[in-house]
Amino acid sequence: MLNCNQYYSSRIGKVVIDALNQQLRLELSKIFGYYAIEMGQHLQHTSWLQHSRIKNNIAIYSQPQLKQKIFQTSVLNKNKIHRLKLVSEPEFLPITFDNTDLIISSHLLEYSHYPQQILREIDRVLTPDGHCFLIGFNPFNYIEFSRLGLDRLKNYTKPYPQKAYQAYSSRRISDWLNVLGFEVISIHSYGHRPNINNSQLFKALQCLDSIGNYFAKYSGQVYLIHAKKTDFSTIATQFWQPHRLIARKPVIAVTSKVRK
Repeated sequence: MLNCNQYYSSRIGKVVIDALNQQLRLELSKIFGYYAIEMGQHLQHTSWLQHSRIKNNIAIYSQPQLKQKIFQTSVLNKNKIHRLKLVSEPEFLPITFDNTDLIISSHLLEYSHYPQQILREIDRVLTPDGHCFLIGFNPFNYIEFSRLGLDRLKNYTKPYPQKAYQAYSSRRISDWLNVLGFEVISIHSYGHRPNINNSQLFKALQCLDSIGNYFAKYSGQVYLIHAKKTDFSTIATQFWQPHRLIARKPVIAVTSKVRK
């Protein structure tokens, strides 16, 4: 089971945070609105909404996060951003319908028993044409393969245990978003080089990140999905009215044959 705090405290985790900050700085500068929400495991390390133009921000924490040290940033106060802190579960957000313009969620789907319910809540609170950013661990990388191998070796005499943690691929999450009526705008992947203790060798492998961004977009350790809510979800949930689809009376074409 991957620990977000240990991962982002490592050398490769800090590189991934810098790459995410750089990408979100470009993406969030183009998004405007009234309310923005961020929730997930990143709140103890950084705040992605410091790059947003939306002034009214809401940070949603879970009960275990309150017992840990929460990251406090001074950038939010410099930009005169109004920040509200709430305690809630991601499966049941205390937000009204169609009232949020931007949502950033990090590492919530893989640690939840009901990941699709989290996506439904995001769809519920987002306004039409609202944006959401999903950050998570990619199951197709060497960290996941090594974790699964070690777990199976430790429990080779017992059935494979069912844990709360389960990483989902970016393509699978994109399919879930398409079903809800979202339009996936972009998918990025970060963390293509291994976490090595040798700092010189770690810097020498920096070329793997640039190569992976072009040739192996789905093989990084962390993915970033940018999706936009469309009106498809409201159209698809309308009450089915068969009289608009089927004619009440059959239409028969009658032709007359003229005899000579």
